Amino acid sequence: EIETTAEAHPKVAILGEIYAKYNGFANNQLVEWLIERGVEVVVPGLVEFFLSWVINADAAVQADVHRRDVLSLMKSPVLRYANSVLDEVDAVMSGFVRYQPTHRVEDVANSARKVLSLTHRYGEAWLIAGEIGVLVGHGVDNFICLQPFACIANHVVAKGVERRIKELYPQANLLFLDTDPGVSEVNYHNRLSLLLHQATTGQKCPAPLTITSSHTRG
Repeated sequence: EIETTAEAHPKVAILGEIYAKYNGFANNQLVEWLIERGVEVVVPGLVEFFLSWVINADAAVQADVHRRDVLSLMKSPVLRYANSVLDEVDAVMSGFVRYQPTHRVEDVANSARKVLSLTHRYGEAWLIAGEIGVLVGHGVDNFICLQPFACIANHVVAKGVERRIKELYPQANLLFLDTDPGVSEVNYHNRLSLLLHQATTGQKCPAPLTITSSHTRG
């Protein structure tokens, strides 16, 4: 019963640190801000985050980092069960106009392998790189990656692999954005506006002008 239109809107995906990505208080109500500006917001589900441990356990064994144990042996049965549940969800959701298929964590992991090793387990590990690859395949080219200012681990597996991501997906429009209570709201929304300009026009904006002064005359 929700009113919809056939009009196409630019798609922008929100990725990054899990709390900043999903919590409106932490990201300055980013989803609402984007919707008000005519953007279709894409936020990956929580399933991949909670299932990533299965991939991590198996990847550690394959890389000879850990010996095979109970966790690594659980990969196949756990993924079979999880995917059967997701198949049921997709069967129901496929009847909706704005239906988008859920992503299998194996697909996200395979996409991430093109960018970095799956043994990276700090921050959001390989999820950010994997989600970008999967979403590009579903027609999403614009990405906002959120992370707390001091989350060095998340910066490494996000902005640290930006160059490799751009090599694989040159059409990707990426914005890595710090979100903390001390972040200037003007600067925060200014950078978002630059990303939206490229998302809607396909043209990059010039870099913001930085003005410095060594002294001030009285």
